[in-house]
Amino acid sequence: MDSKAIMKYDLKEATFIIPIRIESSDRLRNVITTTAYLLENFDTNIIIKEVDSESIFENEALPILKDILDVNVNVNHIFEKSDEPLFHRQKVLNEMIMEADTKIVINYDCDVLLPLDSYDEAYQSILHHTHDVIYPYGQGMYQYQVRATDEIVLIFYKLEILTILRNILIFIRQILDGSSFLIVRFILMGEWRMRILRHMLQKTKKDFTDLLHWDII
Repeated sequence: MDSKAIMKYDLKEATFIIPIRIESSDRLRNVITTTAYLLENFDTNIIIKEVDSESIFENEALPILKDILDVNVNVNHIFEKSDEPLFHRQKVLNEMIMEADTKIVINYDCDVLLPLDSYDEAYQSILHHTHDVIYPYGQGMYQYQVRATDEIVLIFYKLEILTILRNILIFIRQILDGSSFLIVRFILMGEWRMRILRHMLQKTKKDFTDLLHWDII
């Protein structure tokens, strides 16, 4: 897919600062998914600072991002080698703020996804001085932390792949019928999610083709 065809939100005057320490496969998956989401949907700046004994982001996350995305992986990744068992998040955030040179700085977690319009609305509000600071979460039941095992995530990806494959079949049928009104980009945007799944399965020595043996007609 041509990256030029992807319409992105213009957040050029913002910098996402994301402090990370990847200590589990769940955190690795979240970092990949969140970074891919930002790169695919926004024309913006991203600083990721990793503090650890070795760079998991560079060795594991970055190669997957380059493989799954059809846009440039334009991320300022800063690695600080440290054997300190505690992760001093606020200190890392302060250091990244000093690295940013945009009007807006976004303190961002590596395991959070928001509706696309929320990013743009918050950006425009600060850019045009309607607000000084925005906290993008609701209160009470609006905040919910999902604890997902690898097995649960694989089930989720199965269902999403099934939806993508069904849409592809519908699209093919519409082409054959001469009425191809399905939006192709809706189908293709799921491709990087399938690639993430492929990497996950390769890592766990499972056969990717086993997941595609369903009756999708």
